[in-house]
Amino acid sequence: MRTLIGEARRGELHVMSFDIGLDTGRTDPADPAHWPTREPLVSRLLELEQPTLLGAQGALFHQLRSIEDGLPQRYRMIGAGSEGGSHGEHCPVFYDPLRVRLEAWEQWWLSDCPDRVGSVGWDADRPRVALHARFVELATERAFCLLNTRLDPAAPEARRQATTMLVRRLRECGLPTVVTGDVAGAGDADSTWELVRTAHLTDSWSSASQRVTPLVGTRHGYAEPQPDAPRVDWVLTSPAVRVLQAGVNTTAFLGRRPSDHAPVQALLRL
Repeated sequence: MRTLIGEARRGELHVMSFDIGLDTGRTDPADPAHWPTREPLVSRLLELEQPTLLGAQGALFHQLRSIEDGLPQRYRMIGAGSEGGSHGEHCPVFYDPLRVRLEAWEQWWLSDCPDRVGSVGWDADRPRVALHARFVELATERAFCLLNTRLDPAAPEARRQATTMLVRRLRECGLPTVVTGDVAGAGDADSTWELVRTAHLTDSWSSASQRVTPLVGTRHGYAEPQPDAPRVDWVLTSPAVRVLQAGVNTTAFLGRRPSDHAPVQALLRL
């Protein structure tokens, strides 16, 4: 299997956004969404790519093991379930402590009561969370922020309100910033462009010096990814971050795909 970016060199950060696909409990091994079949594929893809920082989405607590198995044992995780503790959907961040130092992090709920665990916002059907962390790159001692989230794909008002909340939090950071996440509904990228416009961010694909793959939709539903398919997964950056490479990872293993989403990857320099 071909590695798209792989382990980053000193002074560079490999960032990945990966919605691993919620385990819906399907029991037919022939079903492409069958989690026991997909679990080792998620691990294998991460073994190949070795991102310095991984913003993951769409994971229940038991699914986090597939990420841990794919990354070196030294990696650490921050984040909790959307219903508190290990319950609900997780939007964790995994990071390499030999490359970056965690300074602080917080998780809040995308609702009118962001500090209330498990709160549901607006027209969403379940709790949604965002995780914001401050890191220092050890090679350069440069500080930066990373925000990871998953907006509700079927709730336009929740996406709009959550985007306003994310912009406000990003403006408070005051540092080079990276955003990872599944942040648009199918066929609706308004929330993404609102983030780009009002938080002064850039789509890593558009700003990359080198694009290591063709551009395809990231929500492929286990089928062959298509250029005109919905693009809902993103790595966004602030102007202080240089994007060296970007790509959409469409890797399949013997015809099976790790998730119904394709990971988005970017090689960055602060």
